Amino acid sequence: LEVSLGIVQKKEMDIEEVLQKVEDHNISYIKPLGEEELFLELIAGTEGVFVDGEYLFRTKDILDRRYYNALSIKPINLGTLTDLYNLVNDVKSERITPILAEAKYESADDALPHLAVGLKCPAIMLHKSSIVKINELIRIAEDLGERGRIITFEG
Repeated sequence: LEVSLGIVQKKEMDIEEVLQKVEDHNISYIKPLGEEELFLELIAGTEGVFVDGEYLFRTKDILDRRYYNALSIKPINLGTLTDLYNLVNDVKSERITPILAEAKYESADDALPHLAVGLKCPAIMLHKSSIVKINELIRIAEDLGERGRIITFEG
């Protein structure tokens, strides 16, 4: 099992500070806050790092690979499975990586890992207390013979 670090920005940071953290700590996921220019600079200044565009998508309805290469999606906020299916396909058509994400108030059932696998989402974001979902992901990976990767978050 491979373990990497991720950054979820809770306050705006300048680009040099973010890029330095990526370099110093082998960061593989960034969920930035800021304007479009920050996202453009992160995409240009990083390689092999998920730059999550959830902030731009939610606040400005931007779905464009130039700004970000990953989008975290909370299925519980979309309404229907059809809405989720359509959004995941739209994201993939832009060559952006869809990441299914758990909402803070989501139940402890094991549906989210099955949705992620069924929709062929290569990543899923869970809270550290989501033992049921984590165990289900491990079980699914074992059944499919897949190798997993865990990204832990700082900040």
